[in-house]
Amino acid sequence: MSIFVLVPMLYLAVVTVPLAVTDARSHRLPNALVVPGLVVSAWAVVGVGMRDPPAVAAPLAAAGAAALVFGAGRALGGVGMGDVKLGLLLAGVAGMTDARILPGAAGATAVLAGVSAATCVMAEKLPLASARIPLGPPLLGGFWCGVLTTIVAP
Repeated sequence: MSIFVLVPMLYLAVVTVPLAVTDARSHRLPNALVVPGLVVSAWAVVGVGMRDPPAVAAPLAAAGAAALVFGAGRALGGVGMGDVKLGLLLAGVAGMTDARILPGAAGATAVLAGVSAATCVMAEKLPLASARIPLGPPLLGGFWCGVLTTIVAP
């Protein structure tokens, strides 16, 4: 594994638990933890591009797709700006590691988000439309499930 993949992965490993806990408790993903990850990810993409210019297509495409999806969610009022930044970070790093991470991560994220939504709705006894659902934990959990699938089934 290249240092340009390893450094962003290690950063995510360090901030995953604090991000998930903070989002679950306060419905906020602190810029102090997410923005440095975006900087590290950008550094890694530049480093990959300097070694192998065509290799930047995957992380840029993944990050671009995440920006469109999360940006649309933000525009519709269902996704917070912290979720947009975190989605961009996770997609970019996943695109740098291995394309096999993306389907596993997307599937696991969808399942975890559904469980999170159901839990929030039941706990607050509110209709889904008015429930506030922290998306950080399912996004991070989905990412690591995707990573795990590529390690377990190489």
